[in-house]
Amino acid sequence: MKILSAKERLDMLLSELKITKNALSIKLGYKNNVVFSHISNGRNGFSADLASKIIKQFPQIDYEWLLTGTSAMLMKNTTSNTEHAEINVYKEIIAEQKEEITALNRTIGQLQERLNAKKTEILPRHKVDYAYADA
Repeated sequence: MKILSAKERLDMLLSELKITKNALSIKLGYKNNVVFSHISNGRNGFSADLASKIIKQFPQIDYEWLLTGTSAMLMKNTTSNTEHAEINVYKEIIAEQKEEITALNRTIGQLQERLNAKKTEILPRHKVDYAYADA
């Protein structure tokens, strides 16, 4: 089975749905068809988010086919297709959150280092002050 490019999959999708890029864009909530123009000219492929939006509107379209072109375009079981897309969206969200947590942990580490440096800078001064207070 030949793996289709994103442009070829988009052309097949539009043909199957009997819809234009503009009409599909509007149906999916986009203001214009830039997202599909970028696919047509090879700049971008189908993202998981775009594929999810498409199958929510057209559950007969296979999620994996949109993303990879490695399966049949039309689903036999649309319920599992929708669930699969939702799972992949959640996986992407989790991955993004893990990256954000890692970045925040780095920031926390840097702030702790700065705090510790300030403590060591301030504490010796206080010890000197206490020495004068006792005298």
